[in-house]
Amino acid sequence: TLDSLTFPSGLNLDTSSILGEKIVGSTSGALAQIVTRSSATKVEIVYLNSSKFIVGEICTFEESSITSVLQVIGNGNFHFCKFSDFLCCLKATNISKGASIRIRHIFTNTAESKVSSLTTEAVATT
Repeated sequence: TLDSLTFPSGLNLDTSSILGEKIVGSTSGALAQIVTRSSATKVEIVYLNSSKFIVGEICTFEESSITSVLQVIGNGNFHFCKFSDFLCCLKATNISKGASIRIRHIFTNTAESKVSSLTTEAVATT
């Protein structure tokens, strides 16, 4: 499951928020993107920076202009690396410039602290 944010009733997040929309925490500076609109009060998110939301802070949904107090933070058991972090890993392994990289299923299961599925394939371009 993904991390989730729960807000007070009456916001109709399942219809009023926008998939892919960014949410910003006013106190924490946390930035996340909506992946799933679970219910009228709950969204599942992926963090886009290293800051984490704080219960009680005001959160702003950037596109739909929803502003509300965060009531509950649900911690998921998956965590996603940023693509730029993955490219740094590739650079460290000395894959040559001009190589085409195919990436599938990059998920780290934090509950077990292991990569559950990671497939990379370097194919030289012609």
